[in-house]
Amino acid sequence: MAVAPSARVPFTIHVSDSELADLGERLRHTRFSASVATAPWAAGVDETVLRPLVDHWRDRFDWRDRERAFDVVPSLPGYAFSDPFATPPFTARRVADLWRSLMVDTLGYERFLTYGEDVGTGVSDTLAGGEWADERGHSEQQRTKPDTLAASLVDSPAGLAAWLVEKYRTCSGGAAWRTRVPPVVRRADLP
Repeated sequence: MAVAPSARVPFTIHVSDSELADLGERLRHTRFSASVATAPWAAGVDETVLRPLVDHWRDRFDWRDRERAFDVVPSLPGYAFSDPFATPPFTARRVADLWRSLMVDTLGYERFLTYGEDVGTGVSDTLAGGEWADERGHSEQQRTKPDTLAASLVDSPAGLAAWLVEKYRTCSGGAAWRTRVPPVVRRADLP
């Protein structure tokens, strides 16, 4: 599935000031749940990591700087700034083929890096020539009923942060994250 060069449309990310103000308000009004864990990370995201992450996102994160860094980064169809596929199915193979065509045929890269979690893991593994094995229940949820989870993740910035940081920690074996904010803010700085 090649992306025709004539189909390329220059794209610059620009989130409106009103959307950023809304995000700031939602972050200011975050309601943190009480933990049921008997030990850090035992029941999911640890509050000692989530609270400082939300504070950082609300008070110090420079979205305009990140917009400039993200301008060439593709996202999954239907996520972030990418339109969804016009027709089903949404499969790791289909997205991987689209991304490979975009990066190699359209943008001219001979080599490129990819990273993904949840659905993106399958795309990255497929691009690398591997097979994607679903990992526990969250992959099944994402695969079979993504709109259920999406409703809460789209509406709650803190919920999205909790989901991402917990999955990132789980998949990377990041035991060192027990008491500090994980280094997710500057990942776009990688070459």
